[in-house]
Amino acid sequence: MAQPFSPAQVVWIFAAEDESVARELLDLAAVLEFQGLLKNWSRFDLHSGHAPVDALVARARSADVLVLLLSAALPSAVPPPQLEALVAGASASHRTRVVAVAVRPGGELFGLSPRAVLPRDGAPLLGRPNRRDAMLEVIGALQSAATLRRSAAAGDLGALPLGDSSPPPVAIVAPASAPTLDGVEPLDAQLLATSINDIFRLDGPPTHTFVEPAGFGELKLELRTMGTGLILEGPSKVGKSTATRKAMAALGVPPEAQIWWHGQDLPPLVEFQRTLDQLRSATTNTWLFIDDFHYVEDPAYRRSLAVCMKLLADQDQRHGKVTLIGINPLGESLISAMPDLAGRYRAPRLFVDRDLQVKSKVAELIILGERAANLRFTRRDEFVDAAGGSFFLAQWLCNRAAVKAGFEAAQPRVAEVSLGPADVIGLIQGELSARFRGPLIDFAGFDQASPPPRGAALSLLWLLGRSPEGFVPVKEARLRFPMLTRSLDWFLASNLTQCFRDHPRLRGLLYYNPATTTLTLEDPQLKFYLRELDWVTFAEASGLGQVAFHAEDGPLWPRGVEATGTAHGSSIVTGTGSVLLADVKAHGNATVGPRPRRLLHLSDLHFSNLDQSKVAYAQLAADLRQQDIDAKLDALVVSGDLVNRADPKEYDAARFFLELLMNGFGLSSRQVVLVPGNHDVSWDLSRSAYQLVRRSEHRAPLVPGSYVEHSTSVIEVRDDDRYGQRFQPFADLVKTITGEPYPLAAVDQATLHSLDDGKLLVLGLNSAWENDHHFPDRASIHGGALADALIKLGPASAEQLRVAVFHHPIHSGEESRIKDVGFLQQLAVHGFRLVLHGHVHRADASLYRYDRSPSGGRQLEVVAAGTFGAPTREWVPGYPLQYNLLLIAPDAITVETRKREEVNGAWSPDARWQQGPGQDPLPRYVIPRSPER
Repeated sequence: MAQPFSPAQVVWIFAAEDESVARELLDLAAVLEFQGLLKNWSRFDLHSGHAPVDALVARARSADVLVLLLSAALPSAVPPPQLEALVAGASASHRTRVVAVAVRPGGELFGLSPRAVLPRDGAPLLGRPNRRDAMLEVIGALQSAATLRRSAAAGDLGALPLGDSSPPPVAIVAPASAPTLDGVEPLDAQLLATSINDIFRLDGPPTHTFVEPAGFGELKLELRTMGTGLILEGPSKVGKSTATRKAMAALGVPPEAQIWWHGQDLPPLVEFQRTLDQLRSATTNTWLFIDDFHYVEDPAYRRSLAVCMKLLADQDQRHGKVTLIGINPLGESLISAMPDLAGRYRAPRLFVDRDLQVKSKVAELIILGERAANLRFTRRDEFVDAAGGSFFLAQWLCNRAAVKAGFEAAQPRVAEVSLGPADVIGLIQGELSARFRGPLIDFAGFDQASPPPRGAALSLLWLLGRSPEGFVPVKEARLRFPMLTRSLDWFLASNLTQCFRDHPRLRGLLYYNPATTTLTLEDPQLKFYLRELDWVTFAEASGLGQVAFHAEDGPLWPRGVEATGTAHGSSIVTGTGSVLLADVKAHGNATVGPRPRRLLHLSDLHFSNLDQSKVAYAQLAADLRQQDIDAKLDALVVSGDLVNRADPKEYDAARFFLELLMNGFGLSSRQVVLVPGNHDVSWDLSRSAYQLVRRSEHRAPLVPGSYVEHSTSVIEVRDDDRYGQRFQPFADLVKTITGEPYPLAAVDQATLHSLDDGKLLVLGLNSAWENDHHFPDRASIHGGALADALIKLGPASAEQLRVAVFHHPIHSGEESRIKDVGFLQQLAVHGFRLVLHGHVHRADASLYRYDRSPSGGRQLEVVAAGTFGAPTREWVPGYPLQYNLLLIAPDAITVETRKREEVNGAWSPDARWQQGPGQDPLPRYVIPRSPER
């Protein structure tokens, strides 16, 4: 009998200065610990009284997986000779696996091969604009190491073929014992006759490579729960039907207790209703399955089924069960037929694996195929990545690679396949193009009759290719591409349904559900085709001209249609509404000077959840594209109130938004400046810094503002050592985004940021340093922090633009404003030209003049950004959501003000700056670099 599986023991070794990175990785690895796959241990688990080095080494010697966070400081945690001995011992034992991670540059390897170090691209974790993906790569390697150990221990997969001739799949230094090419017993004659098409199957249920989906146990539980309806939805060909049949077999349910129908071949309605009545009155357990239920569009069938499911769920004696299988989203369409059905069925997300577990399942599938075919894919990890979580794509890629390598059937002895997915993707794409290109061009060109501009159909296809679930709600596409709202609305007005009637070749490739207004991929091969498609060429073949595409945001549609060939920034906007890739400089009628530097100023984001931040990025990215921000910003300044309550989950949403913005517009961590606002102060941590004491027992002097008097005998006194901790959640975000620590001591909270090769200098100040739950309106600039920063500055130069940023206003009718504005004099004297702030939830501009002189004197332009994302209840009347884009040229700074008046609306120019009598206001104003006289 197989021994019970025990979690892999994982030991983490890292330096004290890398503890923040270690905590982030351990937080991610906690998911694997919760799943029972492994048990993490690190210096954080040490008890007092234990020698840290001795305890670490002792644990590491008995570990199943050893994680080393490499940096120049690692020898301070464990001496190098002992680290080298641990690595050598792991390699010799063939049991312990080593996952090495570069945290900072300059770390020793301790006998490790450089190619065995994660992240794969060679860039250390710290200093990346977005290290989340790299960290997930590390966790994926950790999971694979633990999973492969589990498979080897269970004996169900045999030896794991991890060859030395290719990069280790999961950065494992000590691979498990693998079969060699000699000395392997031949396969039996029956298996030798097995075609590679039967091993890596492209149609029908798999035999050799069936892998239980991540939720297989939950599926069996749901299937044996009678009465309650079950909906199994997910992308096409992810194994929904196969897994269901396997689960029923595992439960021992005989075939005669199962009724299987297909959505395209249902019995007549009378017979259909009779079967449903028999199901309700059954005295023995009976299951009804309807596969491809999304094809059931007749409302009479849907209503009958919904009534049956409702009555079954409400019965005391329940022996019948209805299970519907199809592509996303089934539940919504069924609820539309009968709203009372809500709460009477289960729709577990068993076939939409978004966590790291899906990669190990794909790896398990490939290993099963390797065993059946007696092959070894030396670049197996690349196939796992290329499959993108799809079992079908993994089979397809392996099938084609094996055939191209000359293996059409199982081999008598182990043979190597050295090809990778890149070697067969072109072959597959060519094969798919013959099937898909014509129908998809029909679809992309269908919007010729729609209101201008064109591009809605092409945009839907692009979104489908990026959707992890294989479907796109057309209504939500309007948020992603607000400039296409009219043409998308035209699609929703029955024209998308008409498209499928006019083009029957689309059937089986795409499916449109008018009840839920969702467009869904029916063929997983189509998703692969869209993922690898040359979109620029495809758009031109669809009659849309040359369309520019961005890796994250897709097609870059202009806001309006301009005259053919009209110069528009650095692109040409054609009469079709398409953005030409040609540069304006190539046209004799256009002259272009140096590109202005682009500084994006956001304030008062007030994020509360991930969905809000995702929508906010989509809306902002679309608007920036319309202003010819062609995937490049030069600086991002956020002047406080990134969240509502300084909750860590809110900061996850803020981090997600910032990382999307950085990746989408080429911002490095050094180009981002964040300062806190009053909403970035954690009141929970603020409360913990105060302590109630009797006045008679308090001996230290009482400093005004550092205590609260509750009565003549009881006061609440602030602990200054703990007081700074109320900015810890904000500081954690800053560290994640910029890679630099944010100081918690108020005297250090003036940060200098040199950008654009020193031509732009930003001084970040904390105007909320005195803010807490007792004093929510206090606002000022810490004099000591400002002085320390100004001392570090050299003399101002004409080439350098100096900008100060903080949260609170200096002019406002509110109590929460900076009343002591003397610090502005110091800024003016030190050559600062701009001051950026937020808080007031409206765009504003004012001038602070320090002195006058023939050359204009020293002046500060005070620029306020409106709120980027405050709840509607906090909007200032007449002032919608706003943000500023500063275009910095050698002689002037143009402040472009944008507005959004609806929560789900699009950004547009905010023409609020008056130009004088008889002139219309403009959405911008100009600040000269040199002060005017």
